[in-house]
Amino acid sequence: MVISCHKESEDPIEDSDNEITIGVATSGEAIHAGEEQVFTFSGDINKVEFYSGEPGHVYGHMGKSQKPLEGEFNISFVARVMNGYEFEPHELHAFISNDFTGEYTYEAIQDAHWKPLNDRITFPATNKDGPDGDGKIENKINIADLMEPGKLLYVCFRYTCSPRPPAPRNGRQWRVGSYSLTHELSGEVTTISDYEDAEWTFVTHGEVESGRAAGIVSADGKALNFLGNQQSTYDGFQTWAISPAHDLYAIVPDEGVTIESPTDLYKHMYAVPGLYEATFVLHSSDSEEPLVKKVSVTVLP
Repeated sequence: MVISCHKESEDPIEDSDNEITIGVATSGEAIHAGEEQVFTFSGDINKVEFYSGEPGHVYGHMGKSQKPLEGEFNISFVARVMNGYEFEPHELHAFISNDFTGEYTYEAIQDAHWKPLNDRITFPATNKDGPDGDGKIENKINIADLMEPGKLLYVCFRYTCSPRPPAPRNGRQWRVGSYSLTHELSGEVTTISDYEDAEWTFVTHGEVESGRAAGIVSADGKALNFLGNQQSTYDGFQTWAISPAHDLYAIVPDEGVTIESPTDLYKHMYAVPGLYEATFVLHSSDSEEPLVKKVSVTVLP
């Protein structure tokens, strides 16, 4: 059993006879998932706050609203081009930003810093590229190294239709489908946003012909759909599809269970195997300051 105090000392509070006045212990034996761990209290304890060590109930996360990033944050999507010719410059680019203000105007977009992702993405060159020869290529890119602590995340896909002339061809049609933003840690995957619930705001700078505006189509996994102008002569434009803000650092402060007038025994069931640090904040009439005592719990499958 590991014992610590709210103050600097890690020694237990002792009485004049050098005996521990209040405490908590277990048998020290492992339990199995779905079984109850029995904790035994000793001494004059009038109230306890209990943190099991399970997710959402970790004493070290009490009062915290921000967390450090761990694991991978992956953007996944299928890039599809609908035309059979290559085009330079490339029409579609992907970015993230940690300082976009959330004001969906072209001026605010220009003021933000956008970190390019194209060097991490494989795009089809024509509608014959891809594993199935249909102009579709799946992508999964980790952006954890591009994040800035405590800042929001915005994801963006930008389509550029170059003016014609001098562009020799019309801009190609692109789709970004089956999109998801996920967190992967220790083999567990949590979906933050996907193509079923992702909300995109489109901001266009320049003139777009009637019927050629970007939008979302139900095909290709509820895809972002970008089209270029078609007339023989036209000015260029840009369309930005930008996600809502994602706060990847925010957490709900962990909570404990308050036990008023505890008896000698307290039981808690652990459902998932693992090694847990159960924490007890013990209040006693013999001390103005509560004690924080920690007990290791091993849960087997």
